[in-house]
Amino acid sequence: MSISLRTSQELEDLFQLDLCSLRVNRLTKWSKLLNVSQTPILIFGAGELGVKTLNGLLNAGIRPTAIIDNSAGDLPSFISGVPVHTPDSAAEIYGRQCVCLISVYNTSKPREQLKSLGFQTVVHCIDAFAALPDYFLPFVCLEDSDVISNHQDEIRQALCLMADDESRECFLSQLRYRLFLDFDFVKIPQTPSMRESEYFPNNIYLYQQDEVFVDCGAFNGDTLERFIDARGGSFAYIYAFEPDEANYTKLCNFVSACTPRFDGKTKLIMSGVGKSNEVLSYNNEGAVTSRASIHGNTLINVSRLDDICNNPLPTLIKMDIEGAEMDALKGAKNIISNHSPVLAICIYHLCSHLWEIPLLISKFNPSYQIYLRAHAEDCWDVACYAVPPHRLPV
Repeated sequence: MSISLRTSQELEDLFQLDLCSLRVNRLTKWSKLLNVSQTPILIFGAGELGVKTLNGLLNAGIRPTAIIDNSAGDLPSFISGVPVHTPDSAAEIYGRQCVCLISVYNTSKPREQLKSLGFQTVVHCIDAFAALPDYFLPFVCLEDSDVISNHQDEIRQALCLMADDESRECFLSQLRYRLFLDFDFVKIPQTPSMRESEYFPNNIYLYQQDEVFVDCGAFNGDTLERFIDARGGSFAYIYAFEPDEANYTKLCNFVSACTPRFDGKTKLIMSGVGKSNEVLSYNNEGAVTSRASIHGNTLINVSRLDDICNNPLPTLIKMDIEGAEMDALKGAKNIISNHSPVLAICIYHLCSHLWEIPLLISKFNPSYQIYLRAHAEDCWDVACYAVPPHRLPV
């Protein structure tokens, strides 16, 4: 796939950036923010990202004044010794000269809310991550910029695989997020259609009435529900993999409640997916962030798709497995190489997945057309779609 001279030059310009200057600029921005304000620091959001921000700042010797959350009434009064308030009450208690660190994954609506309340300094928590990398990074796809600098050839090759202008722009945009760690401007606010189209876009690949769907990281059945809704209940078979015990129980309950739509056409497997059949340490959280980890609190089985999904053979494979996507693809090499299912693979769990996943898929099966689509703001919920020729829209 050829790319325009303009697109190629945009990539080369990114490669020419002075990474040392970038790091200095991040620290300077953060230092000015704290020195100029001399006011309380509020963290907006008490979820995963908010707790990550809180713990990182505490470890760096910076004590936030409060955590603010719209659901404060349902939360503990204190988290790690820091009080929890609603945004309205925080404005009354601490005033509106605070530094508000937005620590949620889609920030456009929180920005509007905080600005409407009169808060004057509203920034993304990634400003802290960028300035204090020793306390925050790596985090999901964000890590030291050297990862990009050291893989320029692979990045060029991956960009050339992109099948359309939207994919190329998405690729470059994701590269910029990883380089600059600057999320203060939301380029595309998340819309319901962006979120709902994740894994099942209506303009990248054709649906099949006899789809054999493999859901890797099935969680509580949320993706299966959207799969059924998108196809009006018409499909041939479903394989659903979920290693987290609490999530698997929710998945089973969901499928049971949907009988007879799933009756006899669904195989639920309490297992992860990977490059080999093995047992791995796993962080069992009962949440979407459960993942394999050397510091895990339990052990799980991991299976190769090539060994399990062979009768019937998959026609559509989705993977959202918290960074294990590369290994899982390797465990599905035969299916991908010889049977060409549509692939919908998350590429935002590790920085290098932006280029490694398209390159690996193309290596296994060069006939695929490769697309990227963002289904959330900033660098989250980005999917790579690999589509064989016979599934391309006419």
